[in-house]
Amino acid sequence: MVQHFRAVFSIIICWASMGIIPIEAQGFQKVITSTNGLKTINIDDVIFRDDQLYIRGNEFIDSLNLWGLFVAALDTNGNVIWHNTVYDTSLQFNWIANAPTRFDISESGDFLLPNKMYESNQLALTVLDSVGNERFTQRYNHIGRTIYPREVRKIGKEFYLFGRVQREDYEGDCYVVKTDSLGNMIWLKYYGLPDQEEGFGGVILNSNGTFTIASSRLSKEFYLQGAHIIGWKAPWVFTIDTSGVIVKEWLGEENDSTTLGGGPFLILPNGDYVIVAKDLKVFPYGISYEVRGSPTVTCLDSNFQLKWKKNLIDFHNGIDVILDLEFDPVNEEVLASGHKIIDYTEELRNREIWLVKFNSEGDILWEITDTINTEKRALHEPAGLEIAPSGSIYIAGSISSLNIPDLHKGWIIKVTPDGCSDTLCTTTSLEEQIRNWDKNVLLYPNPVDDRLIVQIKELQGDADLQISDLQGRVIIRKRVQEGENVVEMDLPSGMYVCTIVSSGKLEYSGKIVVR
Repeated sequence: MVQHFRAVFSIIICWASMGIIPIEAQGFQKVITSTNGLKTINIDDVIFRDDQLYIRGNEFIDSLNLWGLFVAALDTNGNVIWHNTVYDTSLQFNWIANAPTRFDISESGDFLLPNKMYESNQLALTVLDSVGNERFTQRYNHIGRTIYPREVRKIGKEFYLFGRVQREDYEGDCYVVKTDSLGNMIWLKYYGLPDQEEGFGGVILNSNGTFTIASSRLSKEFYLQGAHIIGWKAPWVFTIDTSGVIVKEWLGEENDSTTLGGGPFLILPNGDYVIVAKDLKVFPYGISYEVRGSPTVTCLDSNFQLKWKKNLIDFHNGIDVILDLEFDPVNEEVLASGHKIIDYTEELRNREIWLVKFNSEGDILWEITDTINTEKRALHEPAGLEIAPSGSIYIAGSISSLNIPDLHKGWIIKVTPDGCSDTLCTTTSLEEQIRNWDKNVLLYPNPVDDRLIVQIKELQGDADLQISDLQGRVIIRKRVQEGENVVEMDLPSGMYVCTIVSSGKLEYSGKIVVR
């Protein structure tokens, strides 16, 4: 077996010397470890600026039994340049963010972090300098019963905090807090009606100094009851000036067929709106019925007329979700990221990182799901999405694991513009073959024409190989064993996902291309 692998390696080197296998740029995956023994860290957002990556999150400080605010700078290869954790020395407040909580970087390089003081149930604004040292923290009383801090912006010397609160009657509103340069509150305003509930999807700072907020409005009785959808939900987009006055708004139809709103959104350079929501439908389930959901991405023109709409799954569960959107102005493409449930077998299912790229007409260019190598069976919580000027895509988030003591780990991955990360690649280059040489499973050639070779170094018994399309439909099933396996690939051209599972353990997951 070792001799056979060495022979294949020699052939790869020969191919490379002939120029047959190109060496091309790849993505990467990096786990961001904490500074304490438990390695417990959440990442809530990522920003690309001045050829560096910046992340924010929360770190659990085991010796103090509380959470601190974590910030770090990384190079474009995902290596940590510096990091710092700020915690409450009085031990009274216990910082924690309601992920995914965004942050911002001012023109001077300060970090602007909205957060929540868990013990005192206070909204807070923390400003750190360019290397993560605390400048000040201001706390705000009586914001609401439950606070969901989401975003922060700075105009001149004033700060604006955005999010959602739950009122004393358990209904919710959007809120905006305006402060002076030291974080002292100037005003607090709520946006919503007393007999209804409003969601918060995101905020955009416009070039004229106004803010556009994406929200949704729900009737008080809106909820799912068995096989019924009770009440109504409608999209709501409104713009406020720096005094908090609504200067423009659009409220869609009740149970609007274009979008139900409430998710992240974009305003494109041509004035179009791209809005994320979740559609709901009733389906037969055994002898009864059930309500299922599908994340949707809708594009509306500047007058809120429908241009295109995409349901991203076939309503098979209510767990998949899109959490962030970004626009690539160079290629005029939209990126959506979130998490998606992938079923490998009846016993093995993962909540994985999910990324979808659209063109300006709403066509899906590619779609991938991916996992962090070291935590194949953990729950992935994507939180932030950024596009570099080169078109490279960076996604950050956390892994929730049941493996004590590693309860949470932060991670960041880079995906190339054509949808390639460290484990999911559209081609098999020499660089990738060398990097994967010590791994247990090797697939080649990739792209493949008609026969795929699957080399497995070590395996206890047989394993199940599945090849699925990008919508999760299984196309090929095959039993494989240790050594060389040949899979006949009589499939239409396109991208597919190959997984190998043995005794409930995921041995391999990767993307292949059929030419």
